[in-house]
Amino acid sequence: MYGDPPPAAAAGPRPGQTIDVVSVSDEGAWAVTTPLLPITPNGGGDITAALYLAHLLDTSSPAAALERTTGTVFAVLEATLAAGTRELQIVGAQEAIAHPPTGFEARRLR
Repeated sequence: MYGDPPPAAAAGPRPGQTIDVVSVSDEGAWAVTTPLLPITPNGGGDITAALYLAHLLDTSSPAAALERTTGTVFAVLEATLAAGTRELQIVGAQEAIAHPPTGFEARRLR
């Protein structure tokens, strides 16, 4: 389905109170910007990678996979923040995992 190298996703803080999640493939590069939540959870990279792969296989679109992944991870992080723990609230946010929230739009970088 994809050539070498496969699509990749990464996240990093931006100046101010936002974070960019970026996806790069042979087809192009996209970014989604979200508010930066005041939380440093355990497993954020793992859930992001797993969801991105699942959404990429489902949609065959790096941009759509990035949007779905970002919406879901943000919902999980909000639930985690509300619970006052660093342990990701995956069960508490299972609806967002099953049905990714919309609201974060990918912008094309190249």
